[in-house]
Amino acid sequence: MSEENTYDAAAAVGDAKGPAPDINLGDFAVTVAIIDTVAKRGAFEGAELADVGRLRERLTNFIEFHKPNDEAPQPPEEAVAAETLDSADTDIIDIEDVEAGS
Repeated sequence: MSEENTYDAAAAVGDAKGPAPDINLGDFAVTVAIIDTVAKRGAFEGAELADVGRLRERLTNFIEFHKPNDEAPQPPEEAVAAETLDSADTDIIDIEDVEAGS
């Protein structure tokens, strides 16, 4: 009987080790920048370029897919102003009543 080699993420994080390491989109972006810099300096051999290019492409796609969308569509200002006026709870005040009460 052979023992199957599998990775159990829950077991790997155990309490004795503390919290799991964190990685974020910024880390991936830095990795892409490092790949670009090292490639410009000629640190990769020709046979390695295809693998490095594929890794860079996968990282770039991951970053683009997961980055927050800061360009959420905004309603036109005219529509916002009209909506605010239409939905406002207003009372009609007679100026003559205000002047007579003073």
